Amino acid sequence: MKEWEKLSPEHRQIIEELADIEHKQWWSWTLALEPKMPKEVVARWKRKQIPYSELSEMDKDLDRRWAMVVYSVFEKGLPVCRWCGHDPT
Repeated sequence: MKEWEKLSPEHRQIIEELADIEHKQWWSWTLALEPKMPKEVVARWKRKQIPYSELSEMDKDLDRRWAMVVYSVFEKGLPVCRWCGHDPT
């Protein structure tokens, strides 16, 4: 069982939303690098430059792995923002 599959339905929804954002970031990064990359790499990227919802489950899992990294930061429940000092409690 994958780590995100162990989460509650509400938290799995958060992972899906974060994974969608991760995919958009990856897509943006690939577009910026395309002019500098070999044609074979660009061709491989092009097949995955589609909306997250249209990816295969295998490809979604790659984005979910990165979403879990982001999620783990929030899961720690840090009470004070280290950048601005905001305390949400």
